[in-house]
Amino acid sequence: MGHKVDLNFILKLEGDSIDAFGVDVKDLAPSLLSLGELIQRTHELLNPNHKKIDVNVRAFQKGSFVVDLAMYASNIATELYDSFTNIDFETLKQELEWVGIIKDNIEIIGSGLIGLILWLNGKKPKARTQIENTLEYEYENENGEKIKVSSQVAILHDDSHIHDSIQKVIRPLLSENINRISTFLKEQQVKTQITLGQNEALILSQSKNTMIDFEKDILEQEMYLRPHSGSYKGAKTNRKFYAMGNIPIEAKILDLDFLNDLEEGFKKLHHNDRLKVRIRQIFDIKEGKTDYLNPKYEIVKITDYVPYLPAQQLKLDKTKNNEA
Repeated sequence: MGHKVDLNFILKLEGDSIDAFGVDVKDLAPSLLSLGELIQRTHELLNPNHKKIDVNVRAFQKGSFVVDLAMYASNIATELYDSFTNIDFETLKQELEWVGIIKDNIEIIGSGLIGLILWLNGKKPKARTQIENTLEYEYENENGEKIKVSSQVAILHDDSHIHDSIQKVIRPLLSENINRISTFLKEQQVKTQITLGQNEALILSQSKNTMIDFEKDILEQEMYLRPHSGSYKGAKTNRKFYAMGNIPIEAKILDLDFLNDLEEGFKKLHHNDRLKVRIRQIFDIKEGKTDYLNPKYEIVKITDYVPYLPAQQLKLDKTKNNEA
């Protein structure tokens, strides 16, 4: 399948030496490479079932670079999932917002991960709690101030690879030659621009210090699932599902209303049903590292249930409608 550039943004470096002489790409190669790794890792964590992503950086003007993001399907199942969930441009844009590379308004530095790290002043939060019945988390800093972030930002905040990449991306700002780095969507500069100076770079260089130490880490997000097999009256709470992309998982259903319907036989799962769920992922933390490869799953709420209707049933329903 051919590649298609879905989104591009500008990375602009500013400084006296750049204004006079431009900038040598070789000097920036490690930082630009880490920027690509940061974007790819973000996509891998937040949208693991979607298309893969390519990052290409090319010179644009003196001190400026265009970062092209392209998405491609690694298999047919992924291609079908992406057409079903209608992602691409908006998905990529959201991921950049969650990292904090761009923002979606002109009032604040951004509610993404970079904004969170700066708000924490490069220090470990005093507390983090999930806000009940939401997909948001509340962080408290050492001064007792509180801020809300999305579950996606919390997931990024808990990943050491993300912090490593951020610290490498901002490294040029720690030199005397570069004073500011700005990033923005090419066609939406005023609305999306983020500008980081040397003071922000000093805080971001301590990014990893803001990570929280847990024995277990619990995060929630929305996900589309397909049942592994059908269900019958008296269904068990633990059931197997396929995440889109045919990734098998086993999850405990905590949604009592939905579970009651299954147990009483009012709902009977079919392997072609589609469920949109709020799912809790529980990760073990060993020696300070989160084990993202072996999570335990709990389905907190089924927010949308689309039962499978065989072709014969669809034909019958259509006939009844025509008669009516």
